[in-house]
Amino acid sequence: MRFDETTFLSELREPKPDPGGGSTAAYVEMVSLALVEKICVLEILRAKKRRNDHKNLDNLLRQVRLRSDSLKSLVENDVLAYESLAASIKDGLRWPENYEMVTEAIESPHRIILGAIDLLQLISDIGRYCRHWLIPDLLVALELTRACAKAALHIAIANLDHIEDTRARQSRAEQLELASRRVERHYSRVLESFKDNQGPV
Repeated sequence: MRFDETTFLSELREPKPDPGGGSTAAYVEMVSLALVEKICVLEILRAKKRRNDHKNLDNLLRQVRLRSDSLKSLVENDVLAYESLAASIKDGLRWPENYEMVTEAIESPHRIILGAIDLLQLISDIGRYCRHWLIPDLLVALELTRACAKAALHIAIANLDHIEDTRARQSRAEQLELASRRVERHYSRVLESFKDNQGPV
């Protein structure tokens, strides 16, 4: 599937397996990222108007846009991962014959979770330059980012069932749990920082 923002929701409504939950998680992260980009651009425009330095914001905006490009690939890759795994199962392959397909079906949502950690950090960094009335919008992005990570975790855990080796399955489960705990730690830290500091006026 070639990702297209204008048709994704229409394709999601279709009664077919893909795009599915993993792609939706990545799409929600893209929505969060778009809101973060808007806030960053608004603050850059404000800094330019006041002739203030905005190099840090420019750098953050570059990071946001790079993340946006990688998320588009994640949406597409998640669909490919699902299709490959489904085809292997249809062909009668089981673990470890379909090791690569199973691994990618787990790693794809895992990458979404790790990307959410990066986005939470960007939200925190941009929050340092925000006027206080933009903080609620950053909080929306914060909640969406946390939600997409939790959603991707559900997809990854579901695909663990295809690993028939107990030790290998447990190892992957621990990696996912570690990433999930990192998301929660980052989320709590950023949320607390916004409560303590509503940003400059």
